[in-house]
Amino acid sequence: MNKLYTVIAGILAFLLSFFLFVLSFVGITSLTLMKEDYLLMMLDKTSYFDGVYTEYIKDLKKGAGAAGFEPTIYDDFLSVDTIKKDAQQYIQQYFQDGSVYRVQEQMKSKLEAHLQQKIKEQNIILQEEDKQRLQAYIEVNAKGYEQFVQFPFIQYIVQGISMMDRVIPFVLGISFVLVCICIFLLYRLRFPKKKEWWFVSVAFAGAGWMLVVFPCIMLIGKVIKKIVLEPAYFYYFFNGYIHHYFYFLIMVGIGLLICAGIVELCRIKFLKEKV
Repeated sequence: MNKLYTVIAGILAFLLSFFLFVLSFVGITSLTLMKEDYLLMMLDKTSYFDGVYTEYIKDLKKGAGAAGFEPTIYDDFLSVDTIKKDAQQYIQQYFQDGSVYRVQEQMKSKLEAHLQQKIKEQNIILQEEDKQRLQAYIEVNAKGYEQFVQFPFIQYIVQGISMMDRVIPFVLGISFVLVCICIFLLYRLRFPKKKEWWFVSVAFAGAGWMLVVFPCIMLIGKVIKKIVLEPAYFYYFFNGYIHHYFYFLIMVGIGLLICAGIVELCRIKFLKEKV
């Protein structure tokens, strides 16, 4: 009978370990990769908006000569905060109702006002043909600005989150119930020397190692860093976005390992007090 109980306890410990892993993994994923706030936080943390600003101003300056302007006219145009506000608004609106936040007309007005001011300051006389070219130039760069502030692949992220939101509550609920059932059944086995709690600590340790090992392999092997993405600011964002997720997994895994140690220490302490 003891051997049978040991086999049953081993199976329950394995199931407990697996369901703890699922509960932790899905919970962390739903609170990070599946959250708009996490996306916006990582965009800010990885200086994504600074990168968009730098690239857009560089793009404007590159085309300034062909339009008859000095590149320096854009030194005092826009700010990182403006781009950050528009990019965040684009993401938030897409998460809210799936519609695209349009900034082309706003940028067109802003760019036209800026260039007209520079033309006035430099006493530049525009012919009718020059005015037409200026309008075309403004149209192109206003459209380009809208493309710069649009976050890549946002539609796929939102679709994925929407689909997973229907499944995650059930997975979390079922996993939690099964964890409780496994612990209860292990407790009911009543092994000598409270060995059932040893199985519980092993299960916690197993779940912890499952959460820790894979992210550590990915981080040590620099797997994510080897993925080639353009532009550079999106590459840095993507690395930060995934790496911080890995860090969360590792921290929770370490937490489960500590729990395993606490359960075992409590068992040992209880046995010593009984002697």
